[in-house]
Amino acid sequence: MSSIITALKTKGKRSHKVVIHLDEEPAFSLAPVLAATLRVGQTLNERQIAELKDRQALEEAYQRALSLLSRRPRSRFELRQYFKHRKIASRIAELVLKRLDERGLVDDQSFAHAWIENRSTFRPRGPWALRAELRQKGISSEIIDDALEDFDQEAAAYKAALKVAPRWQELKPEDFQRRLNAYLSRRGFDYQILSRVISRVEREIDARTDESEDVK
Repeated sequence: MSSIITALKTKGKRSHKVVIHLDEEPAFSLAPVLAATLRVGQTLNERQIAELKDRQALEEAYQRALSLLSRRPRSRFELRQYFKHRKIASRIAELVLKRLDERGLVDDQSFAHAWIENRSTFRPRGPWALRAELRQKGISSEIIDDALEDFDQEAAAYKAALKVAPRWQELKPEDFQRRLNAYLSRRGFDYQILSRVISRVEREIDARTDESEDVK
């Protein structure tokens, strides 16, 4: 069964869609770039109409993905979950992922490295916590292992500890150590490094205190 295009109408002055009228009735909408390939009087069969709708769905999903990626990098799993939540057909979702992949816009390996770097800079976490976070993002164990290969856990633990240590510096040494140990453990740092990190932080806090007293 075929239909004839009887009108191509833009929805308002600021619309980014063109309404395709078939046999005098509004049928579906397309982006201007897709509508530009059509003309009034043209005949479309069911297969052609389905293809146009698919191309529109693909373009809309792709633009949604670009908008999402503009906020922060995403893993493939996150994008698939997003498409599922938006009720985008899995076939369309996979085509979008393929296009993003071809343009270097989605890469789980780069995502894992960027995630660890961001955490190390702003909210330091230990390898256990980082592994758990990346698994939640759908990153494979192999990629996580590779991303953590050069991770300086002790430096991250020191940075995390130094940030919170001042709030407990008036406590007794054993209470200070206990609080800091618990804090770092909750953030996924290995037990083996905690004593070294805490001792280093204690020395740093003591040095700062001495400098402050000298100024007085």
